[in-house]
Amino acid sequence: MTFTSVNEDVRTSLNSNRKTISWGENDKISIFDGSGNQPFTVDKDLLGIFSGSAAESDCYYAVYPYNKDAAQTDNTVQYKVSWGSSWCSPNTFPKEKSIMYAKAEGNSLSFKHLSAYIKLTIPEDVDDLYEIIFFSADKVPVSGTFTLTFNANGTVSYDHSQLSTETYNQSGISAVNNSDGNNFAPGDYYIPILPANLTGGFHLKFNHRSGVPTRAHTGKAINLVSGSVLNIGTVRKTNVFSYGNFEDNKLNSNRFSSTNDGIYSGKALGVIENPHMEEGKGNTSNYVLDDNMTNRDKGSATSGFFTISIPGTEFCNAVKDHYNTIRMKVWLGENDYYVRLCYGQDTSKKSLPSTVNGTKVSSATEYKAAVKTDAWNVFEWNTTTCWGVNSINQKSKWDIRPFEDAAGNGTKRDETNHTHTVLFDDIEFLNYK
Repeated sequence: MTFTSVNEDVRTSLNSNRKTISWGENDKISIFDGSGNQPFTVDKDLLGIFSGSAAESDCYYAVYPYNKDAAQTDNTVQYKVSWGSSWCSPNTFPKEKSIMYAKAEGNSLSFKHLSAYIKLTIPEDVDDLYEIIFFSADKVPVSGTFTLTFNANGTVSYDHSQLSTETYNQSGISAVNNSDGNNFAPGDYYIPILPANLTGGFHLKFNHRSGVPTRAHTGKAINLVSGSVLNIGTVRKTNVFSYGNFEDNKLNSNRFSSTNDGIYSGKALGVIENPHMEEGKGNTSNYVLDDNMTNRDKGSATSGFFTISIPGTEFCNAVKDHYNTIRMKVWLGENDYYVRLCYGQDTSKKSLPSTVNGTKVSSATEYKAAVKTDAWNVFEWNTTTCWGVNSINQKSKWDIRPFEDAAGNGTKRDETNHTHTVLFDDIEFLNYK
């Protein structure tokens, strides 16, 4: 008996061109025939034809991957995803946790993803990374036993009430195949997660051979929906806390606020669609933060300042002690602006970035030479370099002044070099050792 996977939007591996979809060698599915759980194995050509033995039945259900302990009761399948890290190679999904399901139409199977996926890219310079562990910040479970109910109307219900809260941090991927000591090769990787609304966001822990782990934090609610792929970008060699990326098209006023008048219901800050997301511009995000005072009287000078707040409710002081650099993407265009960050809200201790687009700067002249006018800039303020302090924990509020001139004064608005609008994105906290 054979069953054939007929849809191309599911896969367990991607070929080298990252477009052609294929099943993996020895892939197996569970076929539920009403009398048991039968293993079916993909054909040797990996074309999605699965062969095996099953009893004659009016209805067949399928779940990938095959799990000998999965069981069927009428139209419901009970299945378990075990905790722990799964071995993974570039451009593949860990097979044990990449859950897909289908109801047979004749001998055809149209699989759908149950799992959501977190995608990340490991660059060539991160060469000692061997494991990535997922943590749910509010202890939402992401592994354990669940049920799938195949309803008469064609829908499938997912019941995760049996998942244990003890498994919230027991998922991830590993480059270690048994004990051979491999590290991750450069490439794209996917962490499969059972669908969950993570109201507190999640953390990723990156284990390195050096023995010093690094971490990344979302710091905000994330709803991981079945079949979705959340791309978190490139893994770096340092700890990163993503504090503002605005992809939910919302302004978190607890984190970013302005008392200046502007175009957004009388306020200067708003979230807009990214008008500069073309290839080569350095930022493909859909939404960005706009500091916009284009309605201001041209005769009135302003720094356009707004406040980045880091209260203890966002993350505790002990965590803030880990970070000593504030980084963000900034679009200036042709504006002749010198963006400064205040130590706290002290305007007598404001500083240009310590690096602009990877180049260290220590003067307005060096800043000007490093700034791009036709692409997104990456600005970093290292707290030790700029203010002689060890971490961002020294202050809970930081004022940024984007409309200043070379001398540190506010500017008057014009139509060319001082338009009184600057865009921001990917505001992050880092820890450089």
